[in-house]
Amino acid sequence: RRPTAARSIGSRLWCRKSEMADFNSVACVIFPNDTQKRLVVVNVRVSMACVSCLGSLFVMFFIWLFKKQKFFTQRLILYLSIAAFLSSTAYIIGRTEFDPTSSANKYFCKAQGFWLLYTDWTVLMFALSITFNLFASSMFKNLRTLKLEIVYLGCSFLIPLFISVIPFIHDSFGLSGGWCWIKAENEKENCTNFEFGEILQFAVWYGPLFLGIALIFIMYTVVMIKIRVNVSVD
Repeated sequence: RRPTAARSIGSRLWCRKSEMADFNSVACVIFPNDTQKRLVVVNVRVSMACVSCLGSLFVMFFIWLFKKQKFFTQRLILYLSIAAFLSSTAYIIGRTEFDPTSSANKYFCKAQGFWLLYTDWTVLMFALSITFNLFASSMFKNLRTLKLEIVYLGCSFLIPLFISVIPFIHDSFGLSGGWCWIKAENEKENCTNFEFGEILQFAVWYGPLFLGIALIFIMYTVVMIKIRVNVSVD
């Protein structure tokens, strides 16, 4: 069967009809004619996740070992490390191969996609929380940011939860290139372009991600300027 070209985020992906187990199914994957390249991409992704996982465990262990969790700023770092650890597990689980024609495996893929989006969002929210805490402490000397801890926790765990259920609309979680996430191709229609999925990718992740990075950069810049001004005055 001839593979069908399909457009996706940032690059042109190719889809193919492939037979898995004893079923006839359509699998929309990257590098359909070169399994080795596809495995290289997935394995590099998983390898980096393993490094992140070990780094997160290392930070959590030393915070516990030296009892640094009694300090508010160290607890924020601990929360970020936990979020990063959970996010790493999502990437590692994404290495799993499965038959997309199986109902159980389809639900497992949707669960992977949800977990990946949710944990990535928690990492982003805790990074924003830490940066905002530093920004607020520098700009408002009388502000007791310790009182904001429950706000940081609530925002970092609940906001990602609400956002991560949005792709369940129109069945948008599924196989996306080499892993499970928000799909950009419709496997039910020979890997035709799934525009709603592409919109969701930008709306619930890429757009907020770039905005969050910009906010972090702006807040750190303001803090650095504030510090330099204070040093020059002194």
